Amino acid sequence: MTYTSHLSAQEKPAFSEMRIPLLVYLALIAGAYFASVRLGLLFAVQPEGIASIWPPSGVALSALLLSDRRKWILILLVILTVNVAGNLTGGNSLVVSLGFGLVNALEGGLIAVVITRVLGYQITFSRAFEVVVFFGIVAVSNAFTALFGAAVPVLAFGAPFFDTWVVWWISDALGMILITPFILTMATNPSLISTMRSYKAYVERIVLLSAIVLVTWFLSSGTSHSLINFYLIFPLLMWSAFRFGPRGTASTLLLFTFVALGMIVYANSWFGITLVSVKESLLSMQILVFIAALSSMTLAAVVTKRKQAEAALAQSDSLRELLLDIITHDLKNPAGVIYALSETARKKMPENEFLEAIYTSSGRLIEVLTQTTLLSQAAFGETIPKESLSLNTLLKETVDDLASALSAAEMECVVAIAPNLIIEANPLITEVFKNYISNAIKYASDGEKIVIESILEEQTVIVCVKDLGKTIAEADRDQIFQRRIQLENGKEKGRGLGLAIVKRIALAHDGEVWVEPNTPQGNSFCLRIPL
Repeated sequence: MTYTSHLSAQEKPAFSEMRIPLLVYLALIAGAYFASVRLGLLFAVQPEGIASIWPPSGVALSALLLSDRRKWILILLVILTVNVAGNLTGGNSLVVSLGFGLVNALEGGLIAVVITRVLGYQITFSRAFEVVVFFGIVAVSNAFTALFGAAVPVLAFGAPFFDTWVVWWISDALGMILITPFILTMATNPSLISTMRSYKAYVERIVLLSAIVLVTWFLSSGTSHSLINFYLIFPLLMWSAFRFGPRGTASTLLLFTFVALGMIVYANSWFGITLVSVKESLLSMQILVFIAALSSMTLAAVVTKRKQAEAALAQSDSLRELLLDIITHDLKNPAGVIYALSETARKKMPENEFLEAIYTSSGRLIEVLTQTTLLSQAAFGETIPKESLSLNTLLKETVDDLASALSAAEMECVVAIAPNLIIEANPLITEVFKNYISNAIKYASDGEKIVIESILEEQTVIVCVKDLGKTIAEADRDQIFQRRIQLENGKEKGRGLGLAIVKRIALAHDGEVWVEPNTPQGNSFCLRIPL
């Protein structure tokens, strides 16, 4: 008999696809649970017998969350059996042992039901919402189940109820909060080596873990004289969250906790404060661990989500760039053929107007495709080639290209810039001026005039295209250079892309663009570019 699952993808736990013999799987759970019991006893404060953390609760919850519900009864029976056997060998009666066993088994089962109902099976701790809800469910549910756990020693041994309840609640909750994320993150991505692809990553991990041990030891030793000093561990936890994600953070938290608790249990070090009781020191340490775990795991989830979004965006940009390259490449070939054939035919029939139009249009198409390639390079942050260009010539050619549109709108465009200005730019820069002038023609035709002026500054020149139309409101001036942003102007509608493209081209030239009011009316669209 093998451990397999036929659940849907949304209902499958992390190990649902692994073909493990059921008896072997249950034996592994029993062994892990028994080992965690021994580990928990090692960190119990003696002679008071106060449990500082109870790892078996985390192991039990992890086993349930990694298995589909059809196996839960068997897993809970394993937990019950191991727990009862451990209590019997520890000297407790059968009734008391059964009581402890039932509470521990039902505690894990109840919390697993609540978690899977709220968060589902696929828990990776890569979402802040997931981390906060998990911690909340564990804290609240353990407060409830601890009532039954405390009832057993109260009825059996006459133990104080409140103190027993607090110890059970906090120690079991910490076991789940620390052990379960560690196991689940390891299970969802078990290959530690795959995330460290260079020796630098290994060194960084070793340095981090060593720093955790040394700082925790120092703060737990008698050289530290304030509980506040213990929060110096947070920079290291933040380092882990930013660099190694939820799995690395869960591992770091576990190391930090056991080193700190080990100092309390075995070195009799109470943070260097001799006036604080063992119980108070332990409670302070447990609260610190809870806060550290919640904050660092939440930070790790936020960082992970952002990295995933950045990766998805990078992949999307790569696909767009590839698609654009394919389109421009495939269009250039037939456009080049048309251009070459029309050029040959034009030479033989120079008076043919149709051939002249085909020749001119195909040449323009090749130019547009070339500019599109350059624009895509600028949009994706690549370096575009630059050359020395006459600004006067560029502006006059742009105005000539738009002569028909200016004439149709009955507008005049005056170029009044300093003579002999040479800029280091790509011919693509003309798209900025073309867009500025075209917008003035479309949206400010009632002004009847466009003026292009320049201002020389140190190593830069500012070129402004000024219209006399309706002045853009101050609140809208920053928005219009964003994609898909269109202003309500009652005139011709665009797609909200032109000025966004202008901004991209300016950035590719280490320049900037903006709009400011013209005097007495209208707008001044400006470009600053290095000389």
